[in-house]
Amino acid sequence: MFRINPASGKAIYEQIMEQVKEAAWKGYLKPGDALPSVRKLALSLSVTPNTVAKAYQLLEKEKVIITIRGKGAFLAENAEKMGICLTDEQTEKFQTYAELLVEWNEKMNLTAIKEPREIAVKHFVDSLTIFSCIQPKKEAKVIDIGSGAGFPGIPMKLYREDLKLTLLDSLNKRLTFLGEVSDRLHLDTKRIHARAEEAGRDLNLRMKFDIATARAVAPLNVLCEYCLPFVRLGGIFAAMKGPNAEEELEGAKNAIQVLGCELEEVKTFTLPDDSKRAVLIIRRKKSFSGEFPRHGSKIAKKPL
Repeated sequence: MFRINPASGKAIYEQIMEQVKEAAWKGYLKPGDALPSVRKLALSLSVTPNTVAKAYQLLEKEKVIITIRGKGAFLAENAEKMGICLTDEQTEKFQTYAELLVEWNEKMNLTAIKEPREIAVKHFVDSLTIFSCIQPKKEAKVIDIGSGAGFPGIPMKLYREDLKLTLLDSLNKRLTFLGEVSDRLHLDTKRIHARAEEAGRDLNLRMKFDIATARAVAPLNVLCEYCLPFVRLGGIFAAMKGPNAEEELEGAKNAIQVLGCELEEVKTFTLPDDSKRAVLIIRRKKSFSGEFPRHGSKIAKKPL
């Protein structure tokens, strides 16, 4: 419907405005019809999103179109409730991420949560709450263990692009998805195909990260042996847990001590949908025995 004429003497945003008005006048666009999103129209016309956004803003000012608050506004508002303020560019990238998640979920099992507003709260806002607990230094080295569909690693990187993010997962097809997300969102990420207990013995990864994190991977007593080996001296493991965090902590105290770490803080909070969440901050105080991490079957059979 919309085309840009490079030979026209008019600005691109003006051409878009004129074509929207013409489409409405000729009946191609009827009251209540949805225009393409800013991102989709920008891609189809090979122009910047800012150009399309300017055209839409002026059309709205002239009362040619109206904007109905959608998924982007819903995400931004709910993130703000948790103390996280997103820019328009970040919100747009989160929308693209959600679209890719739904699209790829039809080909492989990435998430049971498929409704856009649930994705916004239960995946994106939940992942971003980690910043309510930690303030990573500039260019901090972060590893997301058992990253799966990219939570919390990708949302962390979208919010703080300076972070040096490594995504670790045992399934190559999930890493293929994460590669597509990284490319589409122009995110510089490192992706490693390995089991956590194997990667934790790799001297290029062992005790090399400022922050290790994991979400919905395993019980805390098991998770500690998977994740703590990656944390450098003075670094932290941010374990993202649900409402039973305190109960899990009781069973993980020995693992935390044996692996040379100390519990620093447990921060609990409630998501905008009333879900209960907790982030446990565990800091490395000293080194630990070379026998850890053990083989995965031993970790599962006899947690520390």
